[in-house]
Amino acid sequence: MTYTHSAVPGEAEALFEQAGALVPALAAREAAATAARDIRRETIDDYHRAGILRVLQPRRFDGHQAPFDLFSRIV
Repeated sequence: MTYTHSAVPGEAEALFEQAGALVPALAAREAAATAARDIRRETIDDYHRAGILRVLQPRRFDGHQAPFDLFSRIV
């Protein structure tokens, strides 16, 4: 996967790549998460490690302050 945006630093590219790397693990957990109607703790931990939960968060609050189009492509 590649994310390109002329006004985005390399940090956004790294976030996009980390999110893409989670796809196999998320796909493997899909059936169990659907059956339980809950998101597994491992998934939330993966999101935290990848920084996905801080994509839109302002830098002054220790976030990435990335553009919304990056967030929407990750989702």
